[in-house]
Amino acid sequence: MKLRKPVWLFSMDSENFHAAPTTTGGLKAYYQRYSANPGDTDIQLLHFKDAAAIQAWLRADLDALLERCRSAIDAGVRPVAGFSFYTWNAAEFLELIRQLKAHCPGLLVVAGGPHVQQAEDYLYQDPIDVIILGEGETTLQQLLDEPAPGKWAGIDGLAFLNADGELHKTKPRERCIALDELPSALDVIPLTDANGKPIYDSISYETSRGCPFSCAFCEWGTGAIGTKMYQFSMARIERDWDKVIAAGIHNIWLA
Repeated sequence: MKLRKPVWLFSMDSENFHAAPTTTGGLKAYYQRYSANPGDTDIQLLHFKDAAAIQAWLRADLDALLERCRSAIDAGVRPVAGFSFYTWNAAEFLELIRQLKAHCPGLLVVAGGPHVQQAEDYLYQDPIDVIILGEGETTLQQLLDEPAPGKWAGIDGLAFLNADGELHKTKPRERCIALDELPSALDVIPLTDANGKPIYDSISYETSRGCPFSCAFCEWGTGAIGTKMYQFSMARIERDWDKVIAAGIHNIWLA
């Protein structure tokens, strides 16, 4: 039986905000819908409440992850670890990446999110292999379907170091305009436990994309996702919010 490529997508809450992993959940949902061979890849979402939760996971589950990494590499399949970077988790994730790479150098490390959009600041000094620029759903799907570095130049929205150690950025990824074409993260994220109790206190929910402002402190505001705003449909929002309410999650943060 063919070994499925292991992919781990990491996310972490900010302090005092325990929310469902809608960012990485959206990436997984998109891959499952639009990949040509979704059954060849096993995507796991690893979501941490805080830095202490990362340390607990390292003690309990690191060995199992590394064993899967090595088994995949031995079978000629490159495992992937993707990280959703924000200001509040950057230090913790960079340290985690260093540990993973030290134990499994063949692991492909992919970074995305607002904190790493200045790609050269990270590719030159950190063990990150490739950075996704702007919206990540289509870019990650194409990267997972074709992870060989020799093919990266044909994937829009990537930054990486070429064979000569020089920074290479591919053509910018065009923004998604018809947002309802993006499957909902709630299609793949469990919101309740086995007893029907809500797993999360809150959820950060995206009703639109884009920002008309240009705040200097915000990477999105400097143009990473564009200044024109696009909306999800009210029918889509209603379907998702029905799931959130049914799960018993009380706090919805609009993003």
